[in-house]
Amino acid sequence: MGNSASFVKNTYYHPTPLAELNLVGSNRAALQFYGQHLRNALLLERRSPAYQIAVAQDCVLQGGEGLYYDPRSNQLFCLDYGNPQLIQLCLTTRKVQRFPLPGLCYGLALSGTETVVLSGELGLVELNLNTKEIIPIIQDYQGKQLVCNDVVIDKNGNIWFNTIDEDATAIRGTGALLACNPQGQVQEVFAGLGYANGMGLSPDGRSLYVVDSLERSVHVFVLNSDRTEATLPDIHDHHKFIVADETEGVPDGLAVDGAGRLWLTFWFGGKVVCIDPQSQARVREIVLPVINISSVTIVDSKCDRTAESPCKLFACSSAVPWLGGKVLAPWYAGDLPGSRQGYLFEIDIEL
Repeated sequence: MGNSASFVKNTYYHPTPLAELNLVGSNRAALQFYGQHLRNALLLERRSPAYQIAVAQDCVLQGGEGLYYDPRSNQLFCLDYGNPQLIQLCLTTRKVQRFPLPGLCYGLALSGTETVVLSGELGLVELNLNTKEIIPIIQDYQGKQLVCNDVVIDKNGNIWFNTIDEDATAIRGTGALLACNPQGQVQEVFAGLGYANGMGLSPDGRSLYVVDSLERSVHVFVLNSDRTEATLPDIHDHHKFIVADETEGVPDGLAVDGAGRLWLTFWFGGKVVCIDPQSQARVREIVLPVINISSVTIVDSKCDRTAESPCKLFACSSAVPWLGGKVLAPWYAGDLPGSRQGYLFEIDIEL
């Protein structure tokens, strides 16, 4: 094996030993299964490049969602659907601002220097951060009221958003991917998403990624590069790949880094996973201390000069139960204690 010190250094082992796990619960089989899952995750973590996790103390949450980073202003946005509000955190000054919202919102995209588009139970709306005015964009499509889960805006100003159909007891129907061009024209681009969730655009803007939590997959939509601002956006290719199995939770939020890698959060899984969309291989996993991780965004140190590591992730969790998604819960999830609050995690990583 050669020099043990160089072996440890070259394989990026953490210098700390693997801790013993002491889990308490009434379901012995569930504890044994989840204990083994945690041990395997910790062993994988020791073989990964180091990272540090901190909790943003001033960002108290109940249902964290919709993380978005604006590199121009070094501002982080986070939605709280447990206490409907938008939280804005300046990463330079650490100043926090809160904007009460009239309904539950799950996704956010920056539409201007002082405006954001929000997706949720109100459909799509635009919030002016200066005036606090909320302007409706679209609430229904073909006579059906829309509940929108996530939203992104491409370089041509097209708004891409997805829809869900659930209530407090179950997922009731399929969702769809829709697009709205700058002229306000809307069309359905793809139907049949089991449970549409996090979305992100590739760095070159040519591919749109959409999580389907029900399928535990990521859909890849290759956008039509010939379209203009005056035409309705469409796609010319589509495929998908599975990103999780039934024992490790449900993929939820998604973000794309500057190298085109996908970062996925796992509800019921307590982790963030990085995947290469070309090879579909897992690059690394980051284990977090709570079970329901809902959203993630990436901050490059080139954008945030206060960052001490090459790359920083922000991930958030939720203490609000996902009642409609009970059918997707791993068999061991019912025996795990729930969180009393959500958290905003600040994660310094080495890529």
